[in-house]
Amino acid sequence: MMVAMQVSDRDEGNKSMSTMTMIDKHGSTRTRDMRNYAMDLHDSIKKMAFFLSPPSVKIRHS
Repeated sequence: MMVAMQVSDRDEGNKSMSTMTMIDKHGSTRTRDMRNYAMDLHDSIKKMAFFLSPPSVKIRHS
């Protein structure tokens, strides 16, 4: 019973959807749709964003 209560009470973090519109110096716009996740840990906040569209957005690993 205790384990079930702990699973039920755990923090699952925050989820959101967002749209970002970028405008260059010539006035052209590009739009990106994203799904965002955030979790508040004891000593830090972890955040992650997934680009949903357009499909041409490439992932860069650093």
